[in-house]
Amino acid sequence: MPKLRVQRILWAAMLSTVVIYAFLAWFVASPQAAERGVEAEPMLAIALAVAAVGSTVASFLLPRHFMKQILDRQQPAIEEIPDPHAQDVMFRDQVPKTSVLTNGGALLREMIPKWQTGFILSLALSESVAIYGLVLAFVGHPPKVWAFFMVVGAVLLAIRFPSEARLRAQIERHHGAPFAA
Repeated sequence: MPKLRVQRILWAAMLSTVVIYAFLAWFVASPQAAERGVEAEPMLAIALAVAAVGSTVASFLLPRHFMKQILDRQQPAIEEIPDPHAQDVMFRDQVPKTSVLTNGGALLREMIPKWQTGFILSLALSESVAIYGLVLAFVGHPPKVWAFFMVVGAVLLAIRFPSEARLRAQIERHHGAPFAA
């Protein structure tokens, strides 16, 4: 089965940058803003909050759009087999059948390089929310304002951990059949 090592390294690197941003905001930006006596502009926080909402929505919708295009181009091999979970089948009754993807592994291997574009885009859009928080820290907003952006960015990144099970589920859901055992 395909490996997601590169995607996981990228995910971990992007998540760790949010920690670096928080460190910079706490130990560099906030003290500098306090020394300069910078007055925080509330409209900037509102504008960046709107941008963060847009980035968050886009981080879910754009990768889903890319994934649908990839899955629509796939050539699944679907086969009908006797349902192993069928109950109450009596002698001479027709055994219920179920559909399975016989080339699921090949579909998964073929999909990973193509899926990576949408994955990177979702990570970048998620990280942008944390960057908005860093900007707010540098312009003098208090930690309760910029930390919220950092936490949201970190959570958005954390939920995007690349797993083979998640990719398999998307393939199965799109084609309406599970992988063959």
